[in-house]
Amino acid sequence: MKESNMNQTPKTSAQRSKRVFVIFSAVFLSLVLLFGVIFGAVMIAKNSSAVMKYKGIYVNDGVSAYLAATYKYDLMTTLTKSGIECYDSPYFWNSESDDGRTWGDVLADGAERYIKRVMIGSYLFDRNTRLNKSDKEVIAKAVCEVVEYRASGSVERFNELSEKMGFTYRDFTKAAELMYKYEMAETVIFGYDGAALKGGGFNAECSEYFESAYSRVKLVIMRTDGEIVTDPETGKEVLSEYDDATRAKVEADIEHVRELIYNFENDVLAEQMSPEAFEWYVNKYKTGTVNDNEGYYFSSTSSYSLEFAEDAPEVVSLSLSTEVGHYAECELDIGVCFIYRCPLEENAYTRISLSHFFEDFYENASSYVYSTAVDAYLDAVTVSEKYDAQAVIGKPYNYELCVKFG
Repeated sequence: MKESNMNQTPKTSAQRSKRVFVIFSAVFLSLVLLFGVIFGAVMIAKNSSAVMKYKGIYVNDGVSAYLAATYKYDLMTTLTKSGIECYDSPYFWNSESDDGRTWGDVLADGAERYIKRVMIGSYLFDRNTRLNKSDKEVIAKAVCEVVEYRASGSVERFNELSEKMGFTYRDFTKAAELMYKYEMAETVIFGYDGAALKGGGFNAECSEYFESAYSRVKLVIMRTDGEIVTDPETGKEVLSEYDDATRAKVEADIEHVRELIYNFENDVLAEQMSPEAFEWYVNKYKTGTVNDNEGYYFSSTSSYSLEFAEDAPEVVSLSLSTEVGHYAECELDIGVCFIYRCPLEENAYTRISLSHFFEDFYENASSYVYSTAVDAYLDAVTVSEKYDAQAVIGKPYNYELCVKFG
């Protein structure tokens, strides 16, 4: 036996290396196959338990229940703030909304849409970046705070509270990650305060937002208490009260403008208000600012409009609601304001002379563009037959276990 072994020809280094490589390859291949089997099994499990899926994002019944219950609370809060007496009962959910649907259908449709939006936002986050250490710490802290302050630090207690709503602590942690990605995707894509939009790559989207969100108006503010003048001694602006004759002229102008606007709005065959006539009064009662020539740009979300509305809320409200080419009037503490809504000037938000109207334009535009982009993919989310859209109506809303990310 020993002699037989001694007579064998020694293997070269190349032969030994080849044998090692063959063995290594076989082991590596077996590991790859094993991983593939495991990964495939996991994907099959995810797919089989999913009630919705979108490009690798899977949501099971428990996660969808958490998102739906949270949406339900947000909807009820919004309805209450808008003056609608909303309460969680079959009577209310079976009652009719303004668009003819039941409030239950409004809730079910809204909850399904919200779940889809969260999934799409999460996918967009993953497509552009990945969760880093800081992100994971934020999510973990938010999750821990809910358990600590709402469930006495006990997962078991958490599951007791969440059972009626249809989700578990595990579902909650998965939903929290999806929600975080959804909320952060806008910043990841467009930068803080919409900085990426300023680069010019989203001109069409910015213009679309501008046209949908802003109103341009000319204002004629006729004071009845006096006029603002500069005190020659102090250099400060002060109110110079009208004498009787001047006040009478102002009041006559007010009545004449009212008559012209009434004639225009009611098609009276008489002298009517026109853009040219309105411009004449703008110049007569000019404020001495760029707004006299360019007009005012208002939006329901811009900081300029919100600040203006603190002193004259009805001016902003009418400026946004009046149709282009038409006129409106509102009373002020100091007199009367006449409004003419004129067409927008193209790309006005890019002009330096009008920048005071658009200080937060790109920040607000990024939210609009992101929301529009997410909505464009809603139909691409696959909804399983296992998803029960009506379940949210009968289950409690989630207010105790809501997660917030700072």
